[in-house]
Amino acid sequence: MLTPEEKAAKDKVMDILAESVLSGKVKTAKHLDPDAIITCVALEDDDYREINKYWDIEDNKSFPRDLFCSECQRQVMLSNWLFREYEANKAAGHTNKIICGKCLNEKIKKH
Repeated sequence: MLTPEEKAAKDKVMDILAESVLSGKVKTAKHLDPDAIITCVALEDDDYREINKYWDIEDNKSFPRDLFCSECQRQVMLSNWLFREYEANKAAGHTNKIICGKCLNEKIKKH
């Protein structure tokens, strides 16, 4: 159960997500393209238990996976949905590149 403060924080995040989707800044996907680059959080950068309490849908919850950032080699977390999509692509012979948020930010700063 969420505290009133956590509920308010969740509502704020959901409002931001809804606004981003409606404005076209963020697009929802039904499938992970085989050539898509996955941007995710390194396990040591966040507490997935804390993040998961904000998600009502099990597919959105993230967990540590036996996958690593292609740049820094740190272990990453992926949502249940994204991990299933990654595994389906892998089974079809496609391996999506994975990069953590910190490494992506460093790459962006260099350009």
